[in-house]
Order: sequence, then C-alpha cells, then structure tokens
Amino acid sequence: MVRALPDRIELRLSFLVATFISSCYFYVMKLPGKWQESPAGLLSADGRILVELKLRAQGLRDLHAGLMQLAVQLGEQVDIEHALLVVRIPRITLGRIQTAWNDARAVMKPAIARRLALAALGKDYTWLDPSTPRLSAIISAIAEDADLGEVESARRGTASAGSPYFFEISKVLLEAWLRRRGPVRIQDLMRRVGCSHPTVSSALDDLDRRSEILRTRDRRVELRGLPRQTLEEIVVRGDALRQTHWLIDASGRKGDPAALLRRLQRALPSGVGLGGVVAARHYDPKLDLHGTPRIDLSVWSPRGTTYDPTAIAQVDPGLRVTSARDPDAIVAVHRVARADSLFEPAPGKLAYADVAETFLDLHELRLDAQAQALVKHLRGEAS
Repeated sequence: MVRALPDRIELRLSFLVATFISSCYFYVMKLPGKWQESPAGLLSADGRILVELKLRAQGLRDLHAGLMQLAVQLGEQVDIEHALLVVRIPRITLGRIQTAWNDARAVMKPAIARRLALAALGKDYTWLDPSTPRLSAIISAIAEDADLGEVESARRGTASAGSPYFFEISKVLLEAWLRRRGPVRIQDLMRRVGCSHPTVSSALDDLDRRSEILRTRDRRVELRGLPRQTLEEIVVRGDALRQTHWLIDASGRKGDPAALLRRLQRALPSGVGLGGVVAARHYDPKLDLHGTPRIDLSVWSPRGTTYDPTAIAQVDPGLRVTSARDPDAIVAVHRVARADSLFEPAPGKLAYADVAETFLDLHELRLDAQAQALVKHLRGEAS
C-alpha cells in the first residue's frame, strides 16, 4: 500500500518542479463561460475550475510536473472544485498516461486527489477523468478548437527551431532584453509577432531547451543573455529569414550612401526604418563607426501583405534591385514580417529599425566589435 507523502516532502517536491512547470502555458480559447488569467492557468469566473494546458508535452515528466503544480494550487485554494490538467503527448499511449495518472493520485492526499482531474487529447481519442458535465464541456471546447488545426500546426513545427516564427519571436525577445524592459508577457509576444499561443509556446519550449530564456512565476519570459546559438543560426540564414534584397547603383557612378540617405529622408517612404550603421549611431552616438559603408533599411511588411523591396529603388532611377548578395551594394533591404514593426519614430524623418534588427545588420556587415559595443551600451555595461 502506498502511503501519502508527508507535507514537508510534498512542499519540497513542489518547490523543485516550480521552475520546470512554469513552461506550462495555457492556450486561451473559447471555453464555455467566463475565464480569467491566474498564475496557475485559466480560472473560471466563479473560481471553481482551474485549467492548465500542456498541449506540447514532451513526455510523462511534463504530466507529473503539471499534476504537482495543480496539487499545490488545490492545497492553497480550498474554493477550487476541480483543477484540470489537459495534456497532449503524441509519443505516449493512452494506457501509459492512465497508469501515470493513477500512480500520481495514489501518493496524494485524498482531499487533493479527488479534486484533481486529467484529460488527454490524442489523434483518435479524448479521455477525461473524472468526467463531470462541466469538465466534459470544457474538454469538448478544447478538443474542437484543437481539431481546427492550430494546435496540430504547432505540433508539426510551426514555430519549431528553424522556422520563421521562431526567429521572429527570438528577435522580439532580443529587442526587449537589449532595451532592459524586463520579462515579456506571452500575450505581448503573440501581439507583436502576430501568431497564436501554441506557436509562441512552441518557440519558447525550444529556447528553453537551449537554456536561452528565463521564465517567471507570473508567466513572463526573458532572455538569459545574448542567445548565442539562435543568433548564429539567424546570421547564417539571415538573407533568407529576412528576405534581404540589395540595391546596386547601375548608373556607373560611385555609390554615395550619404546622398542616397538624404533622398530617402526627403521621400519618406512609408513602412521603412533605418537600420545598420545609421541606426547604430542613433542608439549610441559614441559608437566607433567611421563613414557609412552601406544603408540598411527594414521594410515593415507583415505576413499576408505584399512585400515589394523594389519600391525603395524609386528614389533613384540609377538603382537596380537584386536578390543575390553583392559586395558593391549601396543598400540592403530587410523585411520585418511580424505584426508590430517595433520601429522607433523620428518626427519628420524616417523611423529607426529596432535595436535587434540594427544589431543583426552590424553582424551582417561584419562589424562584430561595434555590435558588441552596442550591446554593452544598451545594457548599461562598462566597456
């Protein structure tokens, strides 16, 4: 017979898994009734039902961690009638999930175990224990929404490491870290990038596995520091990820970036932000940069809109656009495809691309020392 764990051990276990379980983000969907956010998941308006979703669980360890977190919440909030964990673990059979569920409840206090509920979603099944009318309605809504394809697309890798969404999310986090803005809410990542909760959750899981982020207990996230592995991948694949095009002066005259910049400032093309060396000087006037070897422009063109890098060439009839990298290019045009440009306004002039895009521009120009100096300046670190 399995005996209940002493209170001290239960509390110790909850403390040990606290960091890990903070990765269990909920998926806001059209659940029956009214719901509100809480540090532990979604809480019904009457405070009787708590729901936590782990729709990208990697294995039984995620299931155990989620159950422990909810058990702790039930011990602290006596008004909660049921705390429901919803899991989707594609590589684990329903039988193994049910066995793990029974084993977990066996070591819990009866007062906790009878208020805890588990639902498992699979390709060919939806299982719930205990099955009450209210919990069944919640699971039906979750399963129906998942079947619409959003959760499946996330599972197939919509924001997995290497996808465009993954890098957009990484860049938004980098911008917040460089600006010292503190942890970012999941909802703000969704809004700025223009993607779903499962997509953000998928990207954060990958960044977590790389040990590049920190999670807070109130479901916010920030970078631990410069995400070295992710940045290396962005730099290597930068031309494709940023859909970069180059503008070459085909008139035969020597390229004059300063003169072209003046023409751009007069034309003020919409949705364009200055990046590269120009923006770096704006963010850190003391940066050791001499001359302007090239103009970098970020063009804000969210997904679903037409991205036309050739429009920039209209400011000078001598410019020709190419998608092939050219060492003689006078302008590099990079697409910003997220929902929020994050540009810094400059009244009466072109806006400035955000600091993350500017940092990437410097790396692409092989101005690595200046890129690191910019990081130190923005982070307030001594040289």
